[in-house]
Amino acid sequence: MLFAPWFAVDPEDPARIGPFRVTARLGAGGMGHVFLARSATGRWVAVKTIRPELAGDPAFRDRFAQEARAAARVNGMFTAPVLGSDPDGPVPWIATAYIAAPSLHLLTADAGPLRTDTVLWLTAGIAEALQSIHAAGVVHRDLKPANVLLDEQGPRVIDFGLVHALGGRAATAGTTAVGTPSFMAPEQVHGRPVTAKADVYALGQTALYLATGAAAPTGQLPAELPEPLRGIVADCLRPVPHKRPTPAALIRTLGDAVDLTAHRDTEGWLDPRGRALVRRFREALLPVPAPGAADGSMAAATKAASTAPPALTVSAPEPRAVRYAALRSFTHPATAAEVACAARHDTAAALARADRHHEARKAFRALHAQTTRDFGPWHPQTVFALLGHVHMTGAMGWCGAARDQVGTAADRAARALGRTDVRTLLLRGEHTYWTGHSGDPETAAHALELLTADCTGHYPLALAARTERALWLGVAGDPARAVRQLSHLVDECRRTLGDGSDVALYAMNAYAHWLGVSGDPQRAARLYGELLAWVVTGLPATDPYPGSVRTRWEHWRRVGVEAASEVLVGE
Repeated sequence: MLFAPWFAVDPEDPARIGPFRVTARLGAGGMGHVFLARSATGRWVAVKTIRPELAGDPAFRDRFAQEARAAARVNGMFTAPVLGSDPDGPVPWIATAYIAAPSLHLLTADAGPLRTDTVLWLTAGIAEALQSIHAAGVVHRDLKPANVLLDEQGPRVIDFGLVHALGGRAATAGTTAVGTPSFMAPEQVHGRPVTAKADVYALGQTALYLATGAAAPTGQLPAELPEPLRGIVADCLRPVPHKRPTPAALIRTLGDAVDLTAHRDTEGWLDPRGRALVRRFREALLPVPAPGAADGSMAAATKAASTAPPALTVSAPEPRAVRYAALRSFTHPATAAEVACAARHDTAAALARADRHHEARKAFRALHAQTTRDFGPWHPQTVFALLGHVHMTGAMGWCGAARDQVGTAADRAARALGRTDVRTLLLRGEHTYWTGHSGDPETAAHALELLTADCTGHYPLALAARTERALWLGVAGDPARAVRQLSHLVDECRRTLGDGSDVALYAMNAYAHWLGVSGDPQRAARLYGELLAWVVTGLPATDPYPGSVRTRWEHWRRVGVEAASEVLVGE
């Protein structure tokens, strides 16, 4: 199955951004969407656009202009060069060279913790990138594995300095500090002045993450962390900024600890699985605009080459509902105070269903503050209020912020409650959802595989997680594998939970969808017809789900008729 590290554009996406022609989506983050585009000379670029609510803030535009100019001065081998920006346009944007490479976050999630010598080598490359960034008068402020790509020549740091443009706005985790909590220096967390030494702290956390698969917000290093890496990380994580080493000093220490020239390129530093992931990104086909598409429709502009995976006409069913359906009985209120909070939760949820996301987000945030105060941080009502706030954050386009916020909460829940507590499982599931929607469906699928293994005591949730994993496998470009997994899941869900159970209905929905995508629209239409008959009789008229199923049934029925007609004409 061909691999593509990009997604088809939506109809409402721009055909052009500045001088660049948009060809695909790469993902979304705390500031806005990221598009894959081409310059007039055919150069591939990654263009980050700014969310409308930020673009409407004059102070933000001023900060963005300053940071973009400073970022353009950065010139180093281990950074992605800034090629242009427009802070004054209707939609502000900044463009950098596109690097066909996985992030270190994805690499670690896929291949597991890295060898110690590899971590030391990567840390040296990132330190050299920080030298270039700091020499231009820029402080990254959000250095983390997700902001470091790995191509054949080594690590490439991206998104440097742009977080500062957010000013006092929360980029992640709902805090007033800007950054990603697990990688933020103490002075950054507490709102004190931030210097280049904050990036050194983040580099220490990044090295720790690469070696162990987790950062250490408390500064307590795991006992198994070997020397000399342990001492290097400990120096970077010193709580007093001026006691942390400079990037130049780090490079000298790392050069003494490992031969940084031991291998010619990245391939020599990685195990087979890591090498395969880097190759997949390097060899992935890129979307080629059709001739004459520059001034044409968005569909024409994003038409891929005949060998590239086709864009999906109908999006995959939303997996999140499956997970929540499996745990619907978890939050039954028992006391008068819980009943009152449940009513407030229903009110916020109604705002969300009406697409009043900003109001719903404020309502969930206020409810979370109250339930935390009244019931504690891990009461079911508190967890569900947090999940509502996270989901509204993502629904407003801040997918990366939603992912990071709930990821932090899931880590804390695992420490407080255990990995297999139902509340932890629910938070982990929400994290996979926003990981997928941030443009990383493969990591989402891998995380759901781990989640399924921890759901042994919650059979409906395990089935829901397996269904969701199959969905993300399809989104990641492997619909045939999704079909194989879902065919077994549909039978198992219907046999164990019943034909009308929510999990069975969503598994059948997903199965029908990927059958159609895989080239069997007639069978997809038949299954959607069966599903429609069940949901129309089993759900209230006000429920939107039957309408969604009807739309899918009509779509695949039409596609099936067209396919049959083409066969007859061909004969």
